[in-house]
Amino acid sequence: MSYNDERSYINFTLAAQNIVSTASNAVVAGATVALLPIAEPTYICSVAGVATANVASLPAANGRFFVVVGTNTTTGGLTVPYAQSSASSGMSTFIPPVFCAAGSAFTVGLICTGTASATESACATTGVVGLGPQYV
Repeated sequence: MSYNDERSYINFTLAAQNIVSTASNAVVAGATVALLPIAEPTYICSVAGVATANVASLPAANGRFFVVVGTNTTTGGLTVPYAQSSASSGMSTFIPPVFCAAGSAFTVGLICTGTASATESACATTGVVGLGPQYV
């Protein structure tokens, strides 16, 4: 990947949802995610998001994004969780970037950490994923 490449960005929105916490940062089965297509060979370089509402039932600083390439490979997430209050945000840069083949897709969603099997509420969230093209 060239260091002088032009980045492109994909925006997404996640609705408010209930998430079953796990102690291991595992992706929650059945969680609401954004499914994002990839037309050309691409690298996922970053992910960022902002909460759009306050949620009282989720402990502060527990929400994290995850990015999944393919069907079940978790490739990264926010390095620092963001608080579940309106306009709080977080971001992460993937080093090295994560490769996605042409004609594939990846998902972006939220995970929560805390007491295993505890159901918590995650606020509605908007986000953006930074992509860098692969030069051949």
